[in-house]
Amino acid sequence: MPVYVEKDEESGFVDAYGITQFPTIVWTDAQGEAVATTIHPECPEDALKELDFARRWLRGEVDLGD
Repeated sequence: MPVYVEKDEESGFVDAYGITQFPTIVWTDAQGEAVATTIHPECPEDALKELDFARRWLRGEVDLGD
C-alpha cells in the first residue's frame, strides 16, 4: 500500500530510510524493510523496473551474490 510522506512532517521516516533526494520511492517488504529504492525516477518505466526487481527479490528469484 503506498504511503505519501511529507519530508518536513515525517522526518523520522525520512531519517529511517536515509532519504536525501525527493521524490524517492522506497519499496519495502511486509516488515517495512527496504528492498529497493528508486531515487527521483526520470520516468514511470524507471519506477516500474525497481518495483519488478523488488517483487522478484521478495520471491527469491534474484541472487545478489556475496
